[in-house]
This record gives sequence, C-alpha cells and structure tokens, in this order.
Amino acid sequence: MRRTVAPTSRLPATLSLPRGSVRGVIPATLVGRRGLRIRVDIAIGRAERARGLLGAPPLGRREGLLLPRTRSVHTFGLRAPITVVRLRDDLSVIDSVRLPPRRIVFPRRGTTHILELADGADLRTGDRLRLAWNAGSD
Repeated sequence: MRRTVAPTSRLPATLSLPRGSVRGVIPATLVGRRGLRIRVDIAIGRAERARGLLGAPPLGRREGLLLPRTRSVHTFGLRAPITVVRLRDDLSVIDSVRLPPRRIVFPRRGTTHILELADGADLRTGDRLRLAWNAGSD
C-alpha cells in the first residue's frame, strides 16, 4: 500500500536521494487548489538539474519536473512547447509562461524554484501548491 506523508508548502533545505535510487530525482506529488494533483520528479542531482527535460519522453497532462533552487531555464533541444512556472520559496506561483522550443526564461526577482509542465497546464498567478512526499522518499 502506498502512503504519503502530510503535504508541506516548502521544500527542505537539503534533499537526499531515497535508498536504492538510480537517478538523481525524487518522486513526489504537488497538490493545488481546484483538485489539481501533479506527479513530479524533483531533480536534485546536478546532472539531472542541468539535463532537465532533454531526452525525456513528452510530459503527460499531470506530470512535471520540479527544479529546486533554479531561476532560469531554456528549451533548446526540446521539440514541443512546455509551460514554465516560476515558484516562490513557499511554492506559490509567481507566473506561468508558455515556452516554445529554442527560448529562454530569464530570472525574475522572488523566483526560487522552476516547475516544467506539459504545454497548457492550468496554474495561475497566486496559486499555492503543497508537496506530498511518498513515504519511502524521505
């Protein structure tokens, strides 16, 4: 049976990989208003953060990649547009931008994390997300 730990509105200052993890990512779920649930991989390894979505299969409607301590991203090498969401430290949405291939999102004041989602994701400025960890991920 899969359990989740109580949702939180902050990422821990340091994240470590679950025992037996092959890649430098931690699976989790972002929970928002309006019944929104997004399965995310949190990229914590340096290589995974640098790689981002390059070479990854296209994201599903409710899937994403959370890049902690990241303020800027690009879509060079991607074939399809994505939605880039800038987040504050408390996981509240600063803004959401549709980013076509070969574009850059530059840093913006207050941005602490970046969330990359499939094109057309419905996150709005001011939405507050909570992070639900899988019980074996901490």
